[in-house]
Parts: sequence; structure tokens; C-alpha cells
Amino acid sequence: MMIGVDSGSIESLTMVDRAPYPDRTLVAQVRFSGSVYRILGAHSLTGVDYKRAKSDQFLAIAEYLDTASNGGTPSLIALDANEPEVGVV
Repeated sequence: MMIGVDSGSIESLTMVDRAPYPDRTLVAQVRFSGSVYRILGAHSLTGVDYKRAKSDQFLAIAEYLDTASNGGTPSLIALDANEPEVGVV
């Protein structure tokens, strides 16, 4: 799903630099109707060949969110976690 509005503006674009693959992340700071929001988009590494890098990628994203939440700016997160099968417990 994609949502668009005319009145918004992008204030900044960055990546999660601590991630092993920062190009799989994008952080946008956007302003809508006078309010600022942070939007994090991330795409998980696919496959099993990444070994530790896959968990380090998620750790870097979690650390970023923990640090970013201290600023008081609301965050929205979009994540493609590449999990084809999820068990229900």
C-alpha cells in the first residue's frame, strides 16, 4: 500500500549507517501539516548465507529505533522481513 499527500515535504533522508547493509534501509524525516514524522523502511537480507550479518542487520535497526525514539519524533516502520512461513503459537 502507498499513501500520498500534497501538503507534505521531505526534510531529510539517511540510512541506518551501523547496519552491515545500510543500502537496505532508508530513513525519511517528513513534515505533514506542521508535524514531523520519521519513516524507516528496511528490507531484510534473504537466504542463509549471510550468517551473522542477518542478525546484525536487525540489531542495527533495533538500536536505531531505540536511539531515535528518545527524540520524541513519532516513527513509522515499514519492514520486508522475508519470512515466507510464520508459525502460530
